[in-house]
Amino acid sequence: MERNNDVYPIPCKVNGIPLNFMFNMGSTDVSISLTEASFMIRMDFLKMKISDYSVANGTSAKGTKLNITEIELGGL
Repeated sequence: MERNNDVYPIPCKVNGIPLNFMFNMGSTDVSISLTEASFMIRMDFLKMKISDYSVANGTSAKGTKLNITEIELGGL
């Protein structure tokens, strides 16, 4: 693993699509870029719905929740 701007990108696959993730042990959800999500939705690799999320400052925000059926991290 190589450090990149103080984070460590981890090779992974989401529903069979190769990507790089930044791993956060405290996260409840997996976040991916809009570009990657849009591509996977168009290719029918992901399904989506709208959800409410709590923000660290105590507010809430609407966000898109995607159903990821498989995540492979670093070949595991």
